[in-house]
Amino acid sequence: MNLLGSGPKSALLGAVLSFAVPVMLTPGAALAWKPTTHVYFAERALDDAQDGKVTIESVDYETGVVTGKVGTYSVDSKILAAIRKYPSHYRAGVLGPDAYPDILSGQQSIHPDEKGSGVKGGSDTWLQYIWARRDPFSNPVVKRAFQTLKIPTDSRYMTAFVAGFLTHAAGDMYGHTFINNFSGGPFTFNPPSNATKHVLLEGYVDKRLPKNALGGDFFNASISGIDRLIYTYMVDARPGTYLGNTLLRQGAAGTTYSIPRIFSTIRANLARDIKKYQDTVADYKKKIDKCKLTDFSCSKVALGTKMTAYITANGIQQAYRKAWIKDIDTGLRKWPQVSHEVAKALFFNKGRTADIAKAEAIMSAYARDHILSMAGAPDFVGATAKVIGKVIDAVTPKALQAAIKKLKDKAFDTMLQAAIGMNKAELKKLLTSPQNYFNSVMGSGGGEKITLANFNAQHLKIADKGYSNPNEAFDYRKFAAGFNTVQISKMILMSRGEVSRMLRDIGSKSTASGPNVMLGFMRTLDGNVQWRNGMPAARDCVAYRKIFMKQAGDNASCAGAAKPKPTPVSTGGTPAPKWVTVRNGRMPRGVFIGGREPGRTLPVCRAAFNKGVHPGKVVAGKCNIGWGGKERTFTSYQVLVASSKSFRWMKTTGRLPKGAYVGGKEPGRSLVICRAPLNKGVHPGKVVAGKCNIGWGGKEHTLRPFEALVRVR
Repeated sequence: MNLLGSGPKSALLGAVLSFAVPVMLTPGAALAWKPTTHVYFAERALDDAQDGKVTIESVDYETGVVTGKVGTYSVDSKILAAIRKYPSHYRAGVLGPDAYPDILSGQQSIHPDEKGSGVKGGSDTWLQYIWARRDPFSNPVVKRAFQTLKIPTDSRYMTAFVAGFLTHAAGDMYGHTFINNFSGGPFTFNPPSNATKHVLLEGYVDKRLPKNALGGDFFNASISGIDRLIYTYMVDARPGTYLGNTLLRQGAAGTTYSIPRIFSTIRANLARDIKKYQDTVADYKKKIDKCKLTDFSCSKVALGTKMTAYITANGIQQAYRKAWIKDIDTGLRKWPQVSHEVAKALFFNKGRTADIAKAEAIMSAYARDHILSMAGAPDFVGATAKVIGKVIDAVTPKALQAAIKKLKDKAFDTMLQAAIGMNKAELKKLLTSPQNYFNSVMGSGGGEKITLANFNAQHLKIADKGYSNPNEAFDYRKFAAGFNTVQISKMILMSRGEVSRMLRDIGSKSTASGPNVMLGFMRTLDGNVQWRNGMPAARDCVAYRKIFMKQAGDNASCAGAAKPKPTPVSTGGTPAPKWVTVRNGRMPRGVFIGGREPGRTLPVCRAAFNKGVHPGKVVAGKCNIGWGGKERTFTSYQVLVASSKSFRWMKTTGRLPKGAYVGGKEPGRSLVICRAPLNKGVHPGKVVAGKCNIGWGGKEHTLRPFEALVRVR
């Protein structure tokens, strides 16, 4: 039975159901890097930060060659604690406005500049707003509210997410500058070739990611514990909130098809009518109370009769409005998780495919379980179709009905065909096999014309002249736009003081004026060279060119940059040794090899165990140590990253040489790194009581003589 009857009432329900699936699934959004690429670059920064410090490298701007390092800088303590504890929430943040509050709201309201979104300050206003909510439970009122709801109140969840969200913006800054250079400008359906080029280039760069870096927990992105916070800060656009009044303001250019805005508007109008009803009843009661028996100008009986008649005539509508609000609240609270799952199905999954069927199933289930009632058919018994129709007409603006109906009239394939000249099947082919269309698409239309062979050689710096070697991946340190993305992603993790110190180290007179390096300048996530609007590291052009590479789309001249002074290398050219946490079994670059056995080398590692930290060797992705007479293996550990020039091995029969390198400790003593020969191999371990203790064959072996690792200064 159709409760809504015909006309605009049924149009509203039908239209909402029709647009919810196809428009949410439109993959024609301006993503700059595909989400997998975004996360890959972010993971490089995350890996570097695990020891509490990040390395900022120096470069030759023109040639795109890494020449050394500027220095090593401490990660902000709160950010470090958050990303160590909740890396999956950091990855979710890196998906950014491509997933939260949903891809449509993100593309329409967060990505554009002020003119496109209607938000004063454009994208930066959103970034400032998200950053200010990185530590929500420092506010005791918020903390008590969430404790009442039995929701975890660990701010580190949100801190990790926010750090990731800003990292997404950083990727867009360099990624869009790069893609726009070849597409002819920021993403648009007019001309269609622009949209086609965006989709193709994003897909092709993604296919050249190093596949060995995408294993383990790479695709583990989670909003568990913060879905309610995302609802509160990014979906629940109530009147009086900054979200409702400014960021997702009713009628703003970027909110036309935003589900959070659409249903927040309907809910606000329902609440307005509920208040009007309540105020009217309260006014009747007030008049009745003031009416005295001796006052013949009023009659309690007459007023009571009028009030009863009013309640009888409007009470059922009042109950219906309350039920409707309840269903809208329920549906909007579910929205962050639905958007999260849709995003993973579309562009962030282990299969690395656009699983449109799965995304459609998720959205269809949401439409069935929630949008039906959110659009005006709540789970309420007793209202007639006539009553429901009146309420819907009263709270749904005609402009909103018109926008939804406009979407209803364009089926998914029809929209794509009109916008970019492809239907859903053709678009999926483009996403799946961009290399097959590269030369024809990139050789026409606006932007720089380029062939696949030249794109590989000039930008990705790979040898493949086409796609004959699909496994050949780019090295981000040679791919200028990728390197720049990683470099700024590291800076996001640094405190203001450390950013200022880095600026001094590159000879800049600028300082970090804001709380984070990504705040205060980015007017749009879609535009070109946004760093020129005031990014701290870009205020001095000469200094900027010491740490960022020249990339496609960056064509600005730089007065005085012809002969920049070389960036000083803080350690005389040899990077300082550091311990790096191994995540998902992936070895970082530059691990220090301490030994070998037939068929493999043995990097030096250390693992925490029994109130100590014990040096050992990496075997088959695990850290093996000797302790208590047994060989013990650990999947959570750190490896030593250092140049071979940083150390030398010195033979000893037990006495430790000067400069012996301490790699661990246990109660009462430090543990120097050593190595000793055993069974056709040389095995790293730890010095205990004048002997080298190693794990091998399931047992702990104590050996002498041995070699001690000595630091070269």
